[in-house]
This record gives sequence, C-alpha cells and structure tokens, in this order.
Amino acid sequence: MQNNSHLLNKYNIVKQGAVFKAFQLVLENSLDIQNLKPHEQLRVLWKAYKDSCPNNNNINGKIFEAIIATVMLENGIGPIFSQANVVFVPNVNFDLIVYSKEFGPISISAKTSLRERYKQADLEAVSLKYVHRKARCYLVTMDKPEAIRLEKKLKEGDLLGIDDIVLGDEASFDEMIEFLGSISLEKPKAVEIIKSFYVYDVVQNDK
Repeated sequence: MQNNSHLLNKYNIVKQGAVFKAFQLVLENSLDIQNLKPHEQLRVLWKAYKDSCPNNNNINGKIFEAIIATVMLENGIGPIFSQANVVFVPNVNFDLIVYSKEFGPISISAKTSLRERYKQADLEAVSLKYVHRKARCYLVTMDKPEAIRLEKKLKEGDLLGIDDIVLGDEASFDEMIEFLGSISLEKPKAVEIIKSFYVYDVVQNDK
C-alpha cells in the first residue's frame, strides 16, 4: 500500500520549518488512509507521528491540528481556517474554524492532552458565542481519561461554551465529520465594521 506523502502537496496545510519536516515524516511513515473511517485515518496518522518523531510539546499540538485538518479535507470538509481570528472576538486565535450558512462559525479546539487546557477552550467558545449566538464549538482530544471527565462536566452544565467533547480516534470524531458534511460550508463574506444609510461628518472649513 502507498503512503500518504502525496497529501503534503495536495493540501499544503503545513508551510515550512520543523512542523513541516515532522508532518512530512508522518505522511511518509503512515499507510494509505483512503477507505478508512475518519477516526481510523486520524489514528493512523497520529500513531505515525508518535512512532516516527521524538516527543516535542512545541510541535505536538501543531501536528495534531494538521492531522485533523488533513482528515477533514480528505472527507470533503472545507474550507478550513487555521489559527483564525474572528471579527469582534478579540484576543483569541482559534485552532481551526469552518464557517456554515446554518450556524456561522464552528470552532474546533485541538488538544492532544487536556489537564487545565479545557478551560481555555471553553473560554474561547464562550467568547465566540457571545458574538455569534448560533456558533458550535468542539473540543477534539486524544486524552481519553480527561475526555470522560469532561463529558461529565458537560452533562452537569459546568462547561459554558463547548458543545461536544470528541475523541479523535473514536467514533465521536466520525459523528463530528458527519455533522460537518451535512451542513453548507463556505467562506464568510467580508464584514463591514460600520454600515449605515447616512454618515454625518464634520464639515471642514476651506482655508
């Protein structure tokens, strides 16, 4: 079976530097992901990363984002905005965002492990929903014990912004991909910061 090195040029997700080299190694050392379910695709690529690359906290998260984006694109989900800023949501860089006609922005927070990081993801989700009331927010992780704990928090109402906790290598990831594939994704239209029928301004006196 062929490896996945062709995906590097096909999607051009990772541009340069150490992350590019690590992702190239991941794709070269993983088997063909076609005909696999989305969570199986993610599992294959993540295993290739763990087996091929030394553990590096500075790179882990970026590779995880790249793997999620690759799997989404392979399943027809796009366009995807990476490290995205949203108008009127200050000081937040969202890991991944898609934009839908039905819900507006849908954020995907990618966390290889959680610990206290879920609080940041939940705060970002609250900030997004404060402006875009119908927005949906997913937290995708590989940390199963913490995911189970957060599922309990979600059911008890302790998470204010996150809509769903998704395990990247289990069926819940397939369900997220299926949902994203069922709605209309598009590039958002340019937003005018101020729009008005009339504009009143100071008259400058001619000198």
